[in-house]
Amino acid sequence: GLDLKYHLHLVLGLEGYGRAGLHKTWLSQSVQSEMAAYQGDGHVLGGGLQYTFDILPRVDAAVWADYSHQVFELDDAAAPLPLAEIEKLHIARTLRYTEGSKRPRRGCWGSTSRP
Repeated sequence: GLDLKYHLHLVLGLEGYGRAGLHKTWLSQSVQSEMAAYQGDGHVLGGGLQYTFDILPRVDAAVWADYSHQVFELDDAAAPLPLAEIEKLHIARTLRYTEGSKRPRRGCWGSTSRP
């Protein structure tokens, strides 16, 4: 899928963000059964909070909680399915190493610092 994500700096290393995207979904069985394989298109809307902090001079870490609502329509030539919806809460973490002298500003991942 393709998601667009907008971060808004709140305080210190805390950010809020919203995201929206378009997704393609495939479902299939790993063992032989009567259930058909399905595929379909859908969209996702979500948002969350992310806290970023320094570990070493060029290493950042982040912890985030992300809530998303995904709607998709799955079909098969023999058996179309009704519209499906998934809601999930995702809690994760990441590490990032920045090479060189330019380092992103704290709390604003993806933007570069100004000298």
